[in-house]
Amino acid sequence: MISLIIILEVIFLSISGIYYMSLMAYKGQDQFHKKKVILAVVMFGCSMPGVLTCVTGDLQEKEWGTGFLTCSLTLLVIAVVWLLFLLGERFRNRLLWEEEKVSIREEVFQADSVKEPVTRKQILCLVVLTFVYSILIFYRLGSRETPQTSLELSTDGIRDEIVLDLGEEKDVGSVQIYLGHMVDRLVAVSYYDTEQKQWVPLEEEVTMESNYCWNTLEIHHKLRYLGLVSRNVSASYLEMVITGEDGEHLLPVNAEDYPELFDEQELFPEEMTYYDTTMFDEVYYAGSAYEFLQGMQMYEITHPPMGKILIAIGEGLFGVTPFGWRFVSALAGVLLVPLFFWFLYLVTTNGTVALIGAALLSMDFMHFTLSRIATLDSLAAFFILLMITLLIYGLKLADRELAEGRKAPSMKLVAWMILDGFAVGMGVSTKWTGFYAMLAMAVCFLFFIGTWFRKQKKNRKPVRYVVTLCIEGLGIYSLLPLGVYLLSFIPQMKAEGARNLWEVMWNASLYMLNFHSEIVFKHPYESPWYTWPLDLVPLMDAGDFIGEDKVSLIATFGNPLIWWAGIAAFFYLICRVVRKRDRLAGILCFSYLMMLAPWFFIKRTVFIYQYYASSIFLCGMLGYTLWLIGKKKRQAISVFLEAAFFLFLMFFPVISGMTVKVGHITSYLQWFETWQFVIMGGGA
Repeated sequence: MISLIIILEVIFLSISGIYYMSLMAYKGQDQFHKKKVILAVVMFGCSMPGVLTCVTGDLQEKEWGTGFLTCSLTLLVIAVVWLLFLLGERFRNRLLWEEEKVSIREEVFQADSVKEPVTRKQILCLVVLTFVYSILIFYRLGSRETPQTSLELSTDGIRDEIVLDLGEEKDVGSVQIYLGHMVDRLVAVSYYDTEQKQWVPLEEEVTMESNYCWNTLEIHHKLRYLGLVSRNVSASYLEMVITGEDGEHLLPVNAEDYPELFDEQELFPEEMTYYDTTMFDEVYYAGSAYEFLQGMQMYEITHPPMGKILIAIGEGLFGVTPFGWRFVSALAGVLLVPLFFWFLYLVTTNGTVALIGAALLSMDFMHFTLSRIATLDSLAAFFILLMITLLIYGLKLADRELAEGRKAPSMKLVAWMILDGFAVGMGVSTKWTGFYAMLAMAVCFLFFIGTWFRKQKKNRKPVRYVVTLCIEGLGIYSLLPLGVYLLSFIPQMKAEGARNLWEVMWNASLYMLNFHSEIVFKHPYESPWYTWPLDLVPLMDAGDFIGEDKVSLIATFGNPLIWWAGIAAFFYLICRVVRKRDRLAGILCFSYLMMLAPWFFIKRTVFIYQYYASSIFLCGMLGYTLWLIGKKKRQAISVFLEAAFFLFLMFFPVISGMTVKVGHITSYLQWFETWQFVIMGGGA
């Protein structure tokens, strides 16, 4: 509690102090100006103990105790009251501001040739699109009923074995174990030989790889007593189902000795698919989210903690079930559609372009698939798009304030910058790909400053505004993301019993850096970055045979029509940038490249899903291109969208996990040799 208060104090007061100290460069503000500055300096100085405490790691020293906690709480209360006062004052000044406004010049992020305000019809279409898409996303997202009670085994001498008595000798085919939050659990399997009166090993060591999944132990032996011994320091078994050679469920006569293992037998699914179990990397994130809820050390530490914390929200609301651990990712995927509409409208000021782009995104296979999987990708993509969108909105607002002759950024602009800084922190704290977006944002900001200076060579009066904006931006976009990133490691610090939050964050970050720079291995789904736009190698997230002729598949790849047309759109817009100085085309192409270019230099093993963030901006480029080409032939846009939707429906069986005949996939959906859905998914 103390550490959280201190860090919040440092973030809030530092930002506030930097902002209002920057106002010291101006004269003639209002009569409260000096009071603001003095109060800001005092409170910023009061935050220094918190800074030193965070750095030195003395978060739990007894001498700080109740007195420090009381002091910190008092400062936070004063800061909140002070902020409310300033907000009210700013609002009042905004209402009373009667200075003659300078005519608004052409905005940096706007071109008159494409201006088209959003209509009610377009808003209605967006609402309907988002609603329908949410239904598709959440339809059969995952089961809400899976085993919950667990039996904990360990090798510390408390309980490390399970001995089951079937009552008489029976032909046992297999044992299905629903594993808890940890992956790669080892177990030794043996049976009791009644003639030799000794235990005979069937398997000295069997690895159960998937957590929150039914792991099969092949027995195929006639026996009465079955023994399982854990080889790990700890293992969590949520349920166990014993089946005979004929598929009949066999309940041990001593099942009451292990109530946690045999109290939810009805939850064993008839068809083993994604709906009831984890798939692909969910085995890491679902378990780590549960560990966060329990205050345990997270197993998955190759990415920052925030994504797992967000996934844990779904598990806290809906239980540790497939629906629970996929809920937040699905919600982020749905919200990405209207957010992308907003982004495109801010960039193009054209409601039609924004609606086309949102429709293309909703029909892209990768966006649909990754929104239904409990990984970090949809969450990271949401924050990346949010941070860029908020930045563009803020720069457009700053552009208007400059044109109006303001001497300092408004409180509204500062509030948006703070919100954007928080989004940046959430993005970087979810996945390091957010850092690529930070670089793009920095370039956009510098572009804005350079463009403004170029257009205002003769007017030097507003230079103070730009200087203040730069100072505030530097403070907000450095301190706030760092603070959010630092805060995300508090659960890890507590789980480790550490006292220095900064040290925990630093060591974890170094580990992540070393891991991602050195991880090189062979994988059937790996694909170099230059193959991603071509849609050559799908990644199979789940694949299960249902009977002899049916299969349930979930594949991550793109809508071929959208991705291939997107390549053409990229080169078309590049030509417009060179020949016509099209700023909007430049912004879209730049956003796309900034999310793709870092992968040019990364030597680790990579996969097609790492193209996800770039593919979102590709939909924007394609939407803008379709509008430019189809301005005089609107029917062409409709035909393209209908074709993209047809492919979405056509490939829906291999991106949704629905049960479909193998022959249908092999006959109609495997367009290329690398699209071996059935072989890769079914393991045949």
